[in-house]
Amino acid sequence: MKIFIYILFICVVLFAENTIKNENILVDLRAVFVDYKYDNYWDDSKAFVTSVKLGYKRDIVPNLEAGVVFGAIEDFGLSDHDKQSMTYIYNRDTETFSILHQAYIKYELNKNYIQLGRFEFSSPLIDSDDYYVLSNSFEGITASINYKKLNFQAGHISKMSGSWDAGYDGGTFQSMSISPWLHKADNGETSQWPNPVADFGIDNSGISFASIMLSDEKYKFQLWDYYAHELMNSIYTQLDVKLDTFQISFQYNTFDEVGQFKEISDSRAIIDYSVWGAKVSSKIKDIDLTLAYTEVSDDESAHLWGSWGGFPYFASGMMVSYFETSLRDTHMYALNADVNFIDNLSTTFHIGYYDLNKNYTVDTHANRDAPDGEDYMYTYGIGNKYQINDDLSFVLKLAGRKLQTGNQSDLIRCIVKYTF
Repeated sequence: MKIFIYILFICVVLFAENTIKNENILVDLRAVFVDYKYDNYWDDSKAFVTSVKLGYKRDIVPNLEAGVVFGAIEDFGLSDHDKQSMTYIYNRDTETFSILHQAYIKYELNKNYIQLGRFEFSSPLIDSDDYYVLSNSFEGITASINYKKLNFQAGHISKMSGSWDAGYDGGTFQSMSISPWLHKADNGETSQWPNPVADFGIDNSGISFASIMLSDEKYKFQLWDYYAHELMNSIYTQLDVKLDTFQISFQYNTFDEVGQFKEISDSRAIIDYSVWGAKVSSKIKDIDLTLAYTEVSDDESAHLWGSWGGFPYFASGMMVSYFETSLRDTHMYALNADVNFIDNLSTTFHIGYYDLNKNYTVDTHANRDAPDGEDYMYTYGIGNKYQINDDLSFVLKLAGRKLQTGNQSDLIRCIVKYTF
């Protein structure tokens, strides 16, 4: 019965959209299929779900906007719940959820703004990516000020919902300190801790951040400082320079433990590492080519990868999981090609090579035959997006990775999306 109610609801929404065409109304409808085939350690996962995001915004007074957005995911009983533990769509113990996704007030004047409440947000390490069907949203306060070629941003975010790290539960807002998993750098046997709050008892504090960006037609420089209270401090920098026939970019990202986490005597509780990279991009006829490099430092440290939705590293693989290998002292190389031979159809090809340090990948899991460690890993992927019209689009991504010992994961994600 509920599937018919859901279909009726969608029909009413589409009718209202075609009738009203109100720019203050937000509708985001998706049908999503994911099929993740893992190797020896993780169980294969598969799910088919639909999601809906409905919102309304309006000006209370000039320049002061208020908005509210509701989100929901439903599987209609079509998915095998036993095969959903690694789909990262919702909590393992549920098959559906609804959430107050956004509820905010925002004052904006001349492209300067301050917003408070629940909202979507985008930055290098904290991002509302829609990888997991329903985009991440955050609770807190943020502000942005523009002055000539400069942009300043600052804010504090206390909770988030949507990241796979947050217990695979997109329907619950959790502390920014609870969200991250820490991946130990020496081997995979003790690599994942559910969160530092549960394992080490640090406070449920949020993240304060500040940034400065300087941009022109030929260059862009950005500097971000993310201070996760009682956990770690991260500095992210990136420089992009446009030349006549190509663009070059550089990035550098550091992570250092602070507060209560720094005072913990447990030898596992160490956050002290850096990531840096470079890339060069050029357009050859109808193909955009990018050659990228990323390096992870050789430090005895836990790693945080994509913990708050942001994953800015140049040579990272498409939809690739890093659960089963250590990235300590890793050198990543990637070649990406973006092709637009057909109108409204964009295709991205990815191939990557990870030069691993086998001293840190020895016997990463009990079911793996890697007594001498993993020396390398390949990543590969192809992504297609077809923009059927202004409102309707189709996305298909196939990606995976293969380790030296032959352990392989293959991932499929398909999304039909209707928005207005």
